[in-house]
Amino acid sequence: MNLEAKLKTYIEKLKGQEGYFVRDVSTVDFFAKNPSNEKLENVRMKVNMISDTALSHALSAEDMAKHIYDLKIDIKLKANDLSLVEDIAHLVVRNEPKSFLRFASMYCNFHYPDVFPIFSEQHLDLYRNYIAENKLNINPEDLTKYSVFKTVLDDVLNRFDIKDQLNYYEARKLSWLYIDKIMHEH
Repeated sequence: MNLEAKLKTYIEKLKGQEGYFVRDVSTVDFFAKNPSNEKLENVRMKVNMISDTALSHALSAEDMAKHIYDLKIDIKLKANDLSLVEDIAHLVVRNEPKSFLRFASMYCNFHYPDVFPIFSEQHLDLYRNYIAENKLNINPEDLTKYSVFKTVLDDVLNRFDIKDQLNYYEARKLSWLYIDKIMHEH
């Protein structure tokens, strides 16, 4: 079985794995019912619903909520402006600049899962190899830039003809659950 066929098999398997989506369903519902970020309490609730270890370790959920609220993100969010992820990601915690790219991408993804992929460092080496193997005109060291990460992910999804089968949230779940198995079988 070729890689494209394996991916499609695992996509079908993913769609049947409701257990991995149960907690996130309530988060998706809350974001859908509260799309605006103009009330600090709603932003605070959204921030706390997203499980992010880096943000938790920095003890900065409240700082992040205020940061998002102060950014007045709704215009950029509705305009599908990818730069918003970087805007949210950069936060000063106890006078030290930090980057919470994964969290910021999740926050935007829960608003628009078809627009904002979830950044993950988990498979950056796999993406670096993909860039080299497919001779993409992309510097692999730029993968930590959100727009570059999205470009490479889109290339993968398009190349294997699976972009129309899952949104970015589902793509992240597929990667998280199955990519190691898929690559091992390939």
